Amino acid sequence: MKLIPTFILCLLMLSCEPEEASQLPGKWKLVGIASAEGGVFFKKPSDEKREVILNLPNPFPTEFTGKAACNEFWGQLNSLGGRNIKVERYGATQIYCPSWGPAFEDRVHKVTRYEVKSGILYLYLEDERMIFLKVD
Repeated sequence: MKLIPTFILCLLMLSCEPEEASQLPGKWKLVGIASAEGGVFFKKPSDEKREVILNLPNPFPTEFTGKAACNEFWGQLNSLGGRNIKVERYGATQIYCPSWGPAFEDRVHKVTRYEVKSGILYLYLEDERMIFLKVD
């Protein structure tokens, strides 16, 4: 009899992805980098024509791809339960690029958590967050 409650508990733990995980698939454009509490401190320079685009084709776990201004990138995004995530197997081409692309590339492998609110994707790392708008 103890086996049934344990089995149900295990099932519940596996299905604890936030509802917003279903909103992740799509194409996302980086619009700013801010402190974790707010206050955007880095936006795309007005003279920079290239975008940072993140493609998330599926809910977790998912392979992702994208373009960081000049460089293409790829990797895998895994759920650690709840909104906690881990970027694994990250790679990118290595073409010299202005600050907007490297600003993303320097941070993406440090992401630990996500949140989707009102069509905006927030990827959190230590004391910062990257802010994306859906473009699909």
